[in-house]
Amino acid sequence: MSNTELLPCPFCGGPAELEEVDGGGWSVGCEEKPLSVHYCMGYQSLTSFATKREAISAWNTRTQLDELRAENERLKNACVALEARLDAERQQRMNWQDRALLGDDKALGGTNAT
Repeated sequence: MSNTELLPCPFCGGPAELEEVDGGGWSVGCEEKPLSVHYCMGYQSLTSFATKREAISAWNTRTQLDELRAENERLKNACVALEARLDAERQQRMNWQDRALLGDDKALGGTNAT
């Protein structure tokens, strides 16, 4: 079976590889081998399976990615809307402060006695 059937590593996004384990069975792990003290958490799978198909199926099982992507998009849009609202409020506050500094009593809620 080729690596094209395997999803990327869920930890680092690197390519995955299918390996036959000693004593029989199959395991899938990240191809990113340990380098000095830093290595990918998906490098070594601790689980082996009787067949290639079971190992690939287990590796490719992920949380509902579409649902997570939709929630991520919703949250990003909410942040953008909140930032726009805060910018508008900041601008309004700055305008109010400018008017107050110029002696505009209406800006302070008072009446202008001219």
